[in-house]
Amino acid sequence: MANIVLNPGRFLEAGQHVQDGSPNRLPRADITVPAPQKQHEAYMLAEIEPQVHEDEWDVHRLQIRNHLQNELGIMVTHCSPHPLGVGLFAVRTTLIRDTLVAAFGFHYNGGHVVRFDNHDKGINWRVAHADRVGWIMFLGYPLDFRSTSYISRAVGLFGKLDYWQEVDAIPVRVLLRAYFDDVDLVPRRIVIKQFPNQGGQGESWTFGVFVLNNEFADLQPQDEDLPHVGAPPPPPDPPHHHGPAWDEINHHHGDEGAWGNWEQ
Repeated sequence: MANIVLNPGRFLEAGQHVQDGSPNRLPRADITVPAPQKQHEAYMLAEIEPQVHEDEWDVHRLQIRNHLQNELGIMVTHCSPHPLGVGLFAVRTTLIRDTLVAAFGFHYNGGHVVRFDNHDKGINWRVAHADRVGWIMFLGYPLDFRSTSYISRAVGLFGKLDYWQEVDAIPVRVLLRAYFDDVDLVPRRIVIKQFPNQGGQGESWTFGVFVLNNEFADLQPQDEDLPHVGAPPPPPDPPHHHGPAWDEINHHHGDEGAWGNWEQ
């Protein structure tokens, strides 16, 4: 998790205001999702040095856009505010975006330098761990929600669904295998809520969550052996002793061996 401070005031529409709730408001919620399809590969986040107060970001964002278009000849297809930087920009192609991101920065107004990052690599970007993999049991699970879609959403509260046993003689039980960070981060209970389309009183179902057999998820095989230097070693000599059965054959045939006297 990234401990970031966001100012929502710049992004409210007319008549909107923030209701922050009480100190007991839930501080965060985690959800695990599949990797999305990349559709914004020409977008980039702008940050400037030296930094300025957030109230001045709008002015600097327009200066950066004008510099890209008028001085560098780069068409800007999108320019908007961003809560984590001076602005969000888009150019015509991914190649142009990557070239700007790889650059050391650009002087755009005589006193400031702008640097670009990929749109999804701002200060809220962090590594996420899934150190465990193992079996989990949902018990008392509501029958009408026995589908991959609902089960995946439930597992997404703490990890990533890998497999679930669809055919089970006990339908109120769901046995599944999942990747997750730590046993202590798997909730003991999960509540499924269903609200009417227009709000109001709905329904909820609570089921138990039990962590079963699990292990570290990043177990790897040994590294490949290094190739031999020079000529390969000779193969081992064939064994001369073939065990009790071979001794029994020689005992019955004498010195002629197991195959008798070939010259007769």
